[in-house]
Order: sequence, then structure tokens, then C-alpha cells
Amino acid sequence: YENGRLVRGSTRGDGLVGEDVTENIATMKDIPHVLPDAPEFLEVRGEVYMPHQAFFALKEQQELEEKTPFKNPRNAAAGTLKQQSSAVVARRGLDCTLYQLAGDELPYDSHWENLQKARRWGFKVSDAMRICRDAAEIDAYIGHWDAARRTLYIFDELRAYKKGNRETADLLLGRGMTRDDRITADSAEPKSVSDYQKFG
Repeated sequence: YENGRLVRGSTRGDGLVGEDVTENIATMKDIPHVLPDAPEFLEVRGEVYMPHQAFFALKEQQELEEKTPFKNPRNAAAGTLKQQSSAVVARRGLDCTLYQLAGDELPYDSHWENLQKARRWGFKVSDAMRICRDAAEIDAYIGHWDAARRTLYIFDELRAYKKGNRETADLLLGRGMTRDDRITADSAEPKSVSDYQKFG
């Protein structure tokens, strides 16, 4: 965003260079085109995904048309986002959840407060976020989602722990975690449609 207006959308790519998907991003209902009171330059980072219902509908359509269907929602989302036709993208029901604001002049110093600002701008931000103030709260949160993730309407591929400040970083490092801003835990890749249905 520049001066509060959406000017460019890009895939993650190799971490340095991604693909320009601006027109396709602009078709998604959870991506606002204008941000009131935004800084001059703002990078919004999120995850584009395809909910189960949209994935199953697309898979059925591809099978009826005797096309090779996408193997899973992650591949379907990635393939759709790179479509040359933004009209196709708009029909496929992609969604997006935001996890970070980046820039030199963010609205707040706190990661949490910046995400609440993003929510007010109209971005979708996970309602499952929690502030964990000690190791016991982190462990309890992980324990909760080990079971609760099965109720999600998307397939859970990772959990991310964000360091909001130096004290939190020290706590995470003390528990053997890395210095990377995002720490992920992979779950098993589903092998069939029935595997997806287990997750709602």
C-alpha cells in the first residue's frame, strides 16, 4: 500500500522475489483497496487459502470437465492465485487471513495492536490469536489447538508464534525455539478427500 491505496500484490516466491498477482488480489473481498490513516508505505503480509467448501466444489467441477484436479487446498489456492484471468480467481472463493504489518512507520509498536488496526481496516485477522504471557500459557494454547484444529474449515498446516517484544523473544529462546520470527510445526499432509473431511 502507498498512501493508503493498494498498489501491488505479490506471492512469497523465494523470499526475495515473488510473482505479481495484483489484479487477482484485488478481486478478493477481504482485501481492502483503501486504508484510511495508513502510513505512506505499508506492506501487509497474509496467507491466501481456499476453504474446504470452495476446494470440494472446484475439485468436483474439474472432475466433471475431465481435468486433473488439484490434490489439496494449498495447491488449489496457489494455482488459482497465479491464474491469468482475474475473473476465474473471483469465482473460486479464495480467502485471506492477515498475520503481519511491515514498514518503517507502523501504527503501533506492538504486533498485537497492529493486527487489531488491520482488523479495523477490514482485513481478516484470526480470532484464535491470544497473548501468552508465560510458558504455561503457551503450552496450554498449543494443547488446546492440538485438538481444536480439527474443527477448522481449512486444513491446518502450521501454527505460528510471533514475538511481540524482546522479553517474549527471550522466553521463546529459553524453551529451545529458534531466533526466526516464525516457528512452525508441520502436521500430516492429507492423502484423500476423506482426510480433509475429518477436518470439517
